[in-house]
Amino acid sequence: MELEIVTLKDEQGRSLSCSVEKVIEVEGNKYFLLQPIETCVQIFAWEGDGEESVLNDLDDEQIDMVFPTAQAVLAELNLNLQRTAFTLTVEGELPEPEEDDIFSLDGDEENYEELQELANFYHKEQEYSIFASLDPMIFFAKYNQADELEILSDDDLENLQLYLEAIIIDEEENS
Repeated sequence: MELEIVTLKDEQGRSLSCSVEKVIEVEGNKYFLLQPIETCVQIFAWEGDGEESVLNDLDDEQIDMVFPTAQAVLAELNLNLQRTAFTLTVEGELPEPEEDDIFSLDGDEENYEELQELANFYHKEQEYSIFASLDPMIFFAKYNQADELEILSDDDLENLQLYLEAIIIDEEENS
């Protein structure tokens, strides 16, 4: 089966190529489960020392500030950091994860995210790390009135939640 590729665009005009993983039809409307083609990454700032260190998300302005340095650091690993729609991505083959490179973000036992640290760098005496999620990022989208794919709003997602859970449970039982 040939993989269908679609493009999401954000308000800044950046694009993100995604594969269509699933199409769900609910009450005559089609919804798409999309997975980015390239690996999604996040840049975090380290705050504190030693065991007290915590990772802080960066806003768009902070990402703009450190992006050239992060891009150069990842280029040394033969990875091309890209400023794509809705997320940062890297092109290239990720190194095999080693135990010391795996971090878990806060959450309960069933709801946490495991990340692989790809690189660590300093910018203006602030320490940063670049992480790739070990679980693929997914987006839910639909076509809008202008016939363009757009990410579902929180309200749309909430309305679809029961349908999505039923589909996931059904697939798990049939696999």
